[in-house]
Amino acid sequence: VTSGEEGKVKLWKKNGKKIREIQAYPANIKINSIRFNSEGNKLAIAGKRGDAQIRNIEGKLLHTIHTNSVNGVRNIRFGHNEESNLLITSGYDGSVKLWNEKGTFRRELSDKNINEQIKLAHLGGIEVVNISKDDKQILTGGRDKLAKLWDIDGTLKAEFMGHTRTIKSARFHPDGKSIVTAGEDDTIRIWSRKGKFKFLIQGNQKGINAVDFYSGQIAGIDKEGDFNSYKLISAGNDGTIKVWDFRGKLLDEFKAHEGRIETIRVNSDQTLVTAGQEDGIVKT
Repeated sequence: VTSGEEGKVKLWKKNGKKIREIQAYPANIKINSIRFNSEGNKLAIAGKRGDAQIRNIEGKLLHTIHTNSVNGVRNIRFGHNEESNLLITSGYDGSVKLWNEKGTFRRELSDKNINEQIKLAHLGGIEVVNISKDDKQILTGGRDKLAKLWDIDGTLKAEFMGHTRTIKSARFHPDGKSIVTAGEDDTIRIWSRKGKFKFLIQGNQKGINAVDFYSGQIAGIDKEGDFNSYKLISAGNDGTIKVWDFRGKLLDEFKAHEGRIETIRVNSDQTLVTAGQEDGIVKT
């Protein structure tokens, strides 16, 4: 599934054949975030207008969520487990809000060190939100150069301080023990889940927009059958993809797009999907 600045959502087969288009918003409304639910039969869609939508994959609008986020919704995420009935939105105003999948409000994350009267998770816009696999914790990163780890009940558990510019990516490591952050300062930082800094990788990609984890084999690098260790993949403003081990060694790099790469995803079959912002192309 892809989206863009014309208010449309497009569903594709993996071979690049388009299945359908959904005009989710007016043509002048940019869609900022779109996600499948765990069952793969619903889409959560959010954009600059400030409301979020839940649609089935045929395009039928099921629920509209009025988030009241100033300047629009930046991110939207389903929980990983259907029984948790969890949906999260974050805004350009620094807010993070929890809902059920029908749009019933649950709670708002609030860092009291920012403002005790106004409920904000970050000072400034939030660039990234992710949910742990068990749906018990939330990871956020923003323009205030901070990443934060929250329990689902709203308790702030840890703060990750060290980036010198906006954080663009914040991920739970698949081992469940570590956090990975990356951002416009062109660094990748590895942390313990308690907020302790472990080590830094200098990306050299003119700013890093996304990271993901790869557990497959890289030809010419891994020994035959070596699928045990995760690699880290980063995507940058220079259009390159880089592959690192978790000692910070650069294993591979290649030019994927002309201009900035906005998004990368590693599928369950370990194929890589990349999306370029400037060239408007999605590649696998």
